[in-house]
Amino acid sequence: MTIPQIKNYTEKEGTTLLPEKFSICPQLSADSDIFYQYIRKYKPNARLSKAEGKVIYDNTLEAEEYRITVSDSVTIYASGNISLNHAFASLVQLTDSNGALKKCEISDKPDFPYRSFMVDVGRQTHPIKYILDYLDLCWLYKLSCIQLHLSDDPGVAVPIKSFPNLATEGRAYTPDEIRQINLYAKERGISIVPELEVPGHAEQFMKKYPEIFGSLNIVSACDEVFEALYKIYDDIIELFPYSEYIHIGGDEASIGEWQSCERTQRYMKANNISSIDEMYAEFVKKVTDYILSKGKTPIVWEGFGKEYNDRIDKRVIVVSWENYYQTTMDLAQAGFTLINCSWQPLYIVTPIKYWESKDILEKWNIYNWQHWWDKSKAYGDIGITVKETDVNLLGAQLCAWGNELASYEDYEKGCKEEYDLVKDRLPALAEKSWNKDSKMTDREYKEILL
Repeated sequence: MTIPQIKNYTEKEGTTLLPEKFSICPQLSADSDIFYQYIRKYKPNARLSKAEGKVIYDNTLEAEEYRITVSDSVTIYASGNISLNHAFASLVQLTDSNGALKKCEISDKPDFPYRSFMVDVGRQTHPIKYILDYLDLCWLYKLSCIQLHLSDDPGVAVPIKSFPNLATEGRAYTPDEIRQINLYAKERGISIVPELEVPGHAEQFMKKYPEIFGSLNIVSACDEVFEALYKIYDDIIELFPYSEYIHIGGDEASIGEWQSCERTQRYMKANNISSIDEMYAEFVKKVTDYILSKGKTPIVWEGFGKEYNDRIDKRVIVVSWENYYQTTMDLAQAGFTLINCSWQPLYIVTPIKYWESKDILEKWNIYNWQHWWDKSKAYGDIGITVKETDVNLLGAQLCAWGNELASYEDYEKGCKEEYDLVKDRLPALAEKSWNKDSKMTDREYKEILL
């Protein structure tokens, strides 16, 4: 058994050793060296046969679909580098500690294209080692994306060319480190989703450039700020050239402070905007429209009111996480494509709040939203469940938030504790978003977890 479980697995009589090399067809540029790195990591005592495995290009397969035939050797059928990486990840899990594989036929593909993990590097420094380790987990369990929460009130973790003082000194990744992360992810078929949070959670913008972004607890809403943000997101797009998605944040903003912001009030008057709630939706629209114009797909957290859903382009992906600002069904009925990021059980706030793998595997499914907060409409273990036919769901995401990591005297100790929590729970998210009807028990899960 693997995590996520393979959809179609037919076991045959006998076993064979893993081949010592693969010949890869010219249509694919993936390197099997990555696969053997993981074999050495997870199955260090595996013996390899002299037989040569084969990778065959099959353009009838979907982007993440793959097939494997294990007979006297191993043949993989893939449509691209992403599906080939998925096949290699399955082989790592299927190979026993001695390098033996059961002869079999495999056909597999995910139910949802967006299977993601988010790590908060804006609130607390994470040495690049942890980002690469998280990418290893994403590869092994066939996640498609990793979201980097790059900015929050305590810091900005990336260099911004157009506003060089934004990056937090001593905490931001260098351009070389970002290139390393980009390449590491690309080679493994994983998409990076960079998130730079506005208009809330943006204290560094006001602290470093108050003359542009204002000095309240929220970025001002005016043409000067929008033009500055366009330059900043241009820099983000340049820093992450392989990223299809760009996340702009868009939640938990102190919009009440716009009432006393002269520039925001002038913008509202000039554009016939009658309320700060409407201005909030306008802010999201302005930034996401710009990202769409750059050929990227914007993502936002649920944070604007349903009264203004028509203002925002329906190509914008919305993360439904709290069911407070508006419900999942409100967003679905408005025509948005959604990502399930249910606070309970998909949030990890090290070391104070998190749920167990059993809560993900046995008490939650991808059409269900739960919350521990009684002001959420998804409050409680039952929460809100929507019908599959009522929502356009892209997938789901597990989040590791850094709110409390700064309290650790040794921040690497905090990062290590966070990693251990993620390592035990991320495969459960992978299972439930690859197989929407999964019945895997927590006991089965723990028996096969690497």
